[in-house]
Amino acid sequence: MEQILIFVYANSKNIVNIQIITNISQNEEYLQGESLKTGEEGKLKTFLKSRILSECGSLEEAEDFVSRGIDTGLLEIHAPKPETFDVHFTGFKKDEKTNLEELAIKAGMVVRKSVTKGLKLLCYGYNASSKKNGSRTRYGHYHSQL
Repeated sequence: MEQILIFVYANSKNIVNIQIITNISQNEEYLQGESLKTGEEGKLKTFLKSRILSECGSLEEAEDFVSRGIDTGLLEIHAPKPETFDVHFTGFKKDEKTNLEELAIKAGMVVRKSVTKGLKLLCYGYNASSKKNGSRTRYGHYHSQL
């Protein structure tokens, strides 16, 4: 019978999740295995051992650990950050870019000064650099040429 490990884990953003893995390998610092969580079945996942809050014998035990952590204040619940529609304009003349940024702000968008991972729209003009066009591909952004 394959070993199954159930544990409570806090990721680098301090988001706490219950993890269930099998086909486990490890070294002094890391734990790796195939996820058994719904929607992540078979996905290879790596965990930093120092971020494991508790190893549990069952899913119920892990859920109890999280509930007790919330009740005692060890774990906190925070409202999720509001989703924003981030846009960046590049390759436009200064006046044209300023006008586009003002229109975007009036429409409720967040104007970014550079290409970022959370960018929703990269809008580039006739003079856009190939570097920023490469960034949109790397980050998988929607883009529009005006």
